[in-house]
Amino acid sequence: MYLGSATTGHKNNTPDTSAPLIKLWRQMGHTVHFASNFEQPIFRFIHQLWTLITQARKNPIVVIDTYSTRSFYGAMLLSRVCLLLGLKYIPILHGGLLPKRFSSKAGFIRAYFAKADLLVAPSTYLARYAEQQGWPAAIIPNGLNLADYPFTSRMTRPSRSAPMSDNTSATTPDNKPQSPPHKAQHKITPKIFWLRAFDPIYRPELALEIFKALSVQFPQAELYMVGPDKGGRMAACKNYAARNQLKVHFPGKLSKSAWKNLAKDCSIFLNTSSIDNAPVSVSEAMALGLVVVSANVGGMADLLDHGKAGFLIDEPIATEDSRTNQSRVSAFVTVITDLLEGRINSGPQITRARTLAEQQDWGVVNDLWGQIFNQHQTEI
Repeated sequence: MYLGSATTGHKNNTPDTSAPLIKLWRQMGHTVHFASNFEQPIFRFIHQLWTLITQARKNPIVVIDTYSTRSFYGAMLLSRVCLLLGLKYIPILHGGLLPKRFSSKAGFIRAYFAKADLLVAPSTYLARYAEQQGWPAAIIPNGLNLADYPFTSRMTRPSRSAPMSDNTSATTPDNKPQSPPHKAQHKITPKIFWLRAFDPIYRPELALEIFKALSVQFPQAELYMVGPDKGGRMAACKNYAARNQLKVHFPGKLSKSAWKNLAKDCSIFLNTSSIDNAPVSVSEAMALGLVVVSANVGGMADLLDHGKAGFLIDEPIATEDSRTNQSRVSAFVTVITDLLEGRINSGPQITRARTLAEQQDWGVVNDLWGQIFNQHQTEI
């Protein structure tokens, strides 16, 4: 039994991983009962509870999607019912704030993880925190069908007559001086792609501030901000772009095939999230050949290695004035500028990122889930 949230068809939600996971398990020969695709949390929980109680005898293993915000308490209540019915349950850890749950002193919260038969994490980030508490965790990536993500090189070769770089020192993402290159590097086009919901935790306003600063030096640059609106935030972002005469496109929520078609002409994937675990959107960008420039939050450092498969921008130390945000914007702009001007050759990062994305292919995921289910069926 899979107790999760199928939100793909909902108006203002981004696609989830439940549908392909259900399909995978059924292809493996398992009978899967799923709940729920209700959009309202209360109705979703009632459906999950009803399904759990009425189908309990048919489902020796229960898998529960576990996020770090309000839905966490629903997952916790469902686990109590599992224990009353004598069922094993396996949480799939999703939320970037789950480490705070792990360290909670509340006994009822710790019991949710401690009494689980196993924890499944999409990256080493959450698995590491769980194991520090003594709770076993298996690492299974979210899963990508690599055949749906054709790799495209975004590099453009400099012409033979291209001028040599001047002696101006460049900086690396860790702000250390870098010797000027002896010859012109391959460059990428100044088209940037952003793919998240217009929600405070994903900081769409930060993406616009970064792009505004970039546009001063690269007036031909373009930014595509793809994703559903949350609470009218998209309108505010559109007003900001219009006031500052920025070349920003707001196509809204798109199907996967539609946004991948848009991304073909882009070179950089900008991730400004303030909270992240192992976002599928970043893995998809890596698979497509986009250069990832991301805030270094949550599990991002476990998803890609800085300077080898993308670039991670450290969060500045918080202050009470605007200097914190200015410092953050400046750090993003420095890296993106060095990429666009060829002072950083992004070719190796693009190749390495694709290699990491290949480790998340559904074939790999299939084998890992097969090991878990075979072990649990043997025990039952």
